[in-house]
Amino acid sequence: MGNPASRPRRNYERAAEITLDRHANVCILKSLTDAKTTRVDMGVSGPGSESLSSHPWAYGRFVMRSIVITLALAAMAGTASAQLAGVNGLHIVYGNGFNGFPATRIWNNDGLVGARMQETIANDAPGGGDFANRSFAFLSTDGGATDYAYDGVSSFSITYRHRMAHSTDPVLPNGSNSTEGGLWFLQGGATNPYDDGGIFTTSGGTAFVGGMGAGFSLLAEGNGSNASFPALTMNGWYTVRFDYFAPGALGAGSLASYQASILDESSGNYRISNLTSWDQGSAWPNGLQAGTAIGFRFQNVPVLGVGNYFDGEYANITIGSVVPTPASMGLLALSGLTALRRRR
Repeated sequence: MGNPASRPRRNYERAAEITLDRHANVCILKSLTDAKTTRVDMGVSGPGSESLSSHPWAYGRFVMRSIVITLALAAMAGTASAQLAGVNGLHIVYGNGFNGFPATRIWNNDGLVGARMQETIANDAPGGGDFANRSFAFLSTDGGATDYAYDGVSSFSITYRHRMAHSTDPVLPNGSNSTEGGLWFLQGGATNPYDDGGIFTTSGGTAFVGGMGAGFSLLAEGNGSNASFPALTMNGWYTVRFDYFAPGALGAGSLASYQASILDESSGNYRISNLTSWDQGSAWPNGLQAGTAIGFRFQNVPVLGVGNYFDGEYANITIGSVVPTPASMGLLALSGLTALRRRR
């Protein structure tokens, strides 16, 4: 298509809309001149991927300006490079806050790799004054003997696979009285079950981030009424990622923030939240506090008068830092260039 410098300036200075997916290291380039849309993989090359430089209408002065922006991001990334040091297992805790029903449980715990809980609540189980049974597999730094206490300053990324099944879900509409789960944060530590929140996922197909003082983000709507947030596959496997940025990690004075994503492995539907800050009017405006317990939730809501069997599992748990990779830093640089163009 020729050297970009030989083309009219308007064809590459203001001719592309750019959408970024930081988790997938992909950008979407949409030409404003011919409406052509192209996915550009910034991290790998191969069949189906294209180089940014092959699109003169998006290339322009990207190279020189991105150098400046990337250097600035590299300096900033040093503050976001920490992770949850020393985590090496899962501490299993029963009866955190709820547990109103007698039950039998079978646990399978594979170190930090994953955990599974199968719980049976009989059809004649009397209520114990509450509506559910809740248990946790908390992160641990002593092989599962005790809970890990978050240090209050580290940024981190947690990725895992998750599935939930409830024997009555296919019968009840939208998985009512279902099993719930997700990555969970207890701001007062594991002994305080109510200052909590995290990623809510239900076997009925809903997913969102809420509680713990964080801003709300909807990822999937289980009742099927919201086409923009399609329901997750009932009782299916999901791949979930949560990135946490401590105060100051995204630049001097930046607020505590998160970004969450979920992939429905059965349908292929993928949702990613905006970068969302902590609510400054909440009890926890500065994000996750020192001493916060971090774990994976098993919360089962039985249908009374019916035999209930629940099966929840977490697998492929990985914990890392949130330092931008070279590819994602390139995406961020591209985003910064777009902002520069819009101010001209």
